[in-house]
Amino acid sequence: AAALSKDGSVVWVDFRTEPEVAANPLPPQVRTVNLPCTRDDYSKVNMQSLYGAILEEAIVMDMDTKLATFCGIGYRAANANLKLREMGFTNVVNVGGYDDIVSLFS
Repeated sequence: AAALSKDGSVVWVDFRTEPEVAANPLPPQVRTVNLPCTRDDYSKVNMQSLYGAILEEAIVMDMDTKLATFCGIGYRAANANLKLREMGFTNVVNVGGYDDIVSLFS
């Protein structure tokens, strides 16, 4: 996972909710796409939401782009990764939770 933090082509996908993001911001060098979901609601993990977030962040990607996913502790990212793979993304890795991301970039 440490190599991912140095790879500028990786798209970091944050599945934390907006209150979680506000309470625990990421280091400024972590450029993320946020698709908020809860343990019970993964409805934002879809092509429309993903591409909308990517356009907002001006990120260029395709189905083979490396997606490094995370959430609060890793559970939602694991489940959301299944949806991303079902959507056709081929290079998806769950890097865990918020603390894991902070330690990767510190």
